[in-house]
Amino acid sequence: MAIVDEELPQELLMEILSRLPVKSLLQLKSVSKSWYVLIQNPSFISLHHTRARLYYCASIYVRNLNNNNFQRSMYLLPDQTSIEHLDLSFTRPHLDKELFGMKSCNGLMCLSTDSNIVICNPATRECRLLPQPPYHAWRTNYLGFAFDSKTSDYKVVRLATLSETTLVDHKIQIYGMSADSWKEIVATVPNHDFTVRQSPCKSFDGVFYWLSYNPSTRHAIDALNTVEGSFERRSLPADVSSDGQINLYLLNDSLALIGRKCHNRETRFDVWLMDEFGVEFWTKKYTIGPLLGRYSLLGFWPISEVLLDGFEKGKIVSYNHSTHYIEEYKQICDLPEPNLMTQVFPYSESLLSVKRPVDLA
Repeated sequence: MAIVDEELPQELLMEILSRLPVKSLLQLKSVSKSWYVLIQNPSFISLHHTRARLYYCASIYVRNLNNNNFQRSMYLLPDQTSIEHLDLSFTRPHLDKELFGMKSCNGLMCLSTDSNIVICNPATRECRLLPQPPYHAWRTNYLGFAFDSKTSDYKVVRLATLSETTLVDHKIQIYGMSADSWKEIVATVPNHDFTVRQSPCKSFDGVFYWLSYNPSTRHAIDALNTVEGSFERRSLPADVSSDGQINLYLLNDSLALIGRKCHNRETRFDVWLMDEFGVEFWTKKYTIGPLLGRYSLLGFWPISEVLLDGFEKGKIVSYNHSTHYIEEYKQICDLPEPNLMTQVFPYSESLLSVKRPVDLA
């Protein structure tokens, strides 16, 4: 194999290997020392993931509502005709209770129960158990996971209520994967009776966004700036209306708000964009639909595609809002009743290690 190394320029070898799946690359690390060093190189890992992102597939988290053993499954949908099971059993030693949350970013996943938080890489089957946060919380209101481009680090954000008797006593804590430690952000969280929605967190330019809810003032958007250490609660656009389902997404580097309206067996989704981050100026860009039937939004893809739950057992459809074409995915079969598709997000393989440096030595 050393002859191959000598015959192939380094750049060409990187081009060839960066197109292979993670499973193959893990096997090829044993071919030679030079291949091992190349596949471990951060530049190669970045190039490989850039190529892998061209083939995003949908990952669907399914929870068995009829099982006291907290059974959960993850499925990948590479296209409309195939389904693959994503094995997360390697996380079970740390996650033996019902999952509180599941987040995904650049091929890594952040999974949490009421006692443990892990960051794992399903492709390499590596798992990192995070140290316990500095404060014991009565309730974790929110857990976010994202890549901070300003610091080139993966971060976990935790908003916690410390006491059941003092519901206004909140703590904001941030875990950095590079430092492998938690720190507290000294920021004032509004002391209103808001419940944090378990909707996907979105992060852009060091700011985490999520939805919160109050019965009197309805929905609001929380914004946590991890760089400046500030917290804001922002109002939704005055004209936004929905039947209760509102979601946040990032579309073309803008924060998007999607509101669903169902009427007379038809479903519409209004898409609002915030023109500039940090400025409360919303513009309604377009409406998806009307779609015949009742649908729930599962995921919003970068290339004009929306994944919808058709409210039938395991049925998912994609809708292209440019061509208005609806296509059914292969039904997710063999799911015991009843089940709940709780989350859908883009997934692409990554070689990035989540092991601590001491574990890699």
